[in-house]
Amino acid sequence: MTDELDALLAAVHAAPGDLTARLVYADALQQRGDPLGEYLAVQCRLDGMPQTDPAWPLLRRRAHQLRAEHGARWDAHRLGQAAHPEPTSSPRQLAAQLPAYPAIRSAYVYAIHEPLELLVDLGQVTELSVQSRESPARWLASGVADRVQRLRLEADARWIEDLPRLPALEALTLQMWTRRRAVPIPRLPDLASGLRELALLHVDIPATALRETRDACSQLEKLVISGMNGDAALALAGAAPRLRELALLGARDLGTRLAALPALGQLRSLVLAGTAIGGDVLSRLLPRLSAVEELDLSNCRLDATAARLLATWSGLPRVHALDLSLNPLGDGARAFADTVARPRRLVLNGCAIGDAGAAAIATCIDHTFVLGLERCGLTERGLAALVSHFGPRLLALDLRHNPLGAAGHALLIEAPRAFEPLALRISPVRKLNDAPLWARYGGARRFERHAL
Repeated sequence: MTDELDALLAAVHAAPGDLTARLVYADALQQRGDPLGEYLAVQCRLDGMPQTDPAWPLLRRRAHQLRAEHGARWDAHRLGQAAHPEPTSSPRQLAAQLPAYPAIRSAYVYAIHEPLELLVDLGQVTELSVQSRESPARWLASGVADRVQRLRLEADARWIEDLPRLPALEALTLQMWTRRRAVPIPRLPDLASGLRELALLHVDIPATALRETRDACSQLEKLVISGMNGDAALALAGAAPRLRELALLGARDLGTRLAALPALGQLRSLVLAGTAIGGDVLSRLLPRLSAVEELDLSNCRLDATAARLLATWSGLPRVHALDLSLNPLGDGARAFADTVARPRRLVLNGCAIGDAGAAAIATCIDHTFVLGLERCGLTERGLAALVSHFGPRLLALDLRHNPLGAAGHALLIEAPRAFEPLALRISPVRKLNDAPLWARYGGARRFERHAL
């Protein structure tokens, strides 16, 4: 029987993405009464199940429980060893461990004080994250460059010019050490050619290289930009007609040009956090978002009028993740009382919606998995309107920095028993014994207290 299990495990190693091989192995384990089999079977079901399935939250909860009990053991099997690789902080340590773990596909290298040449052969690694103050050119030229498919590089700007050609690269993230200003990268067109995913964090593109960079972005499906001027950010986004995911973080002066991007109608995810677009641009933008499912408008200077506009938008029922944090929505949140939207992730941190706003969104959270209401001005009256809608689907709830008082804590203690979140974040009340609340929600692993 052991030989059969070894053969099935070898089949899983040979095809890590094959759900059938994992299910066969899980079934064999369950026949032997091994609880690891249930863990694998639940993971396989989750991999093939859309999040809209009614069984998804309960299955996710069970997977979380099984992961805590058996996840380390499966990770050891998956790596082909009886134990984890030791945590590493340098290339020297990682290079010494790699030969013993032939199934490793992803590596993180923090190379500040030791030379990258130590990693002359990363073998099978195709996903790489590197932090380095020295040029990685000689190291990447050792053969890793021909295999790496996903690369995240946090480095000094001057080393970007030394990078060799990466023919297999599909996803690239460049983050410069500086946080004070964006760093110009003139050679970006050579690196971006053929990419499907590109993230530029604190990176800027010189005007002399902007046109070539645009031409290299034609195959992009995901683009993330942070710290870049609005003109360059819109130029790159406008040159990527295949985009499905777009994030423009902190980009200023986007104006109405944002609503003219050709890829807006096919975007599945749009993140505009910190762009301060305001309600006027939002009114032009929403009619063009005909396919978006994830929308992040945090810190966009949206007021009550913009909130009412969003609540009446015909595409809102399609959105399953909505983040409106740090916008002064105020009374505008009441408009959500009449919407048919049922987002699975709803974050309203810092929106000051008050008790009336909480009562308005109560009808929207029956299918919500993650609910963020930090600093919303909620009292026990607003919480009372919400508690009756808490159920098994709600996995994470953030109520920090709200004046709930002792009555609010009592409402949480008496919440429906079906409400068993994996994470509950709440601020304690002075001179109030929160032991009953602690006991109700299972201890520190899921219940976090944050002082006001």
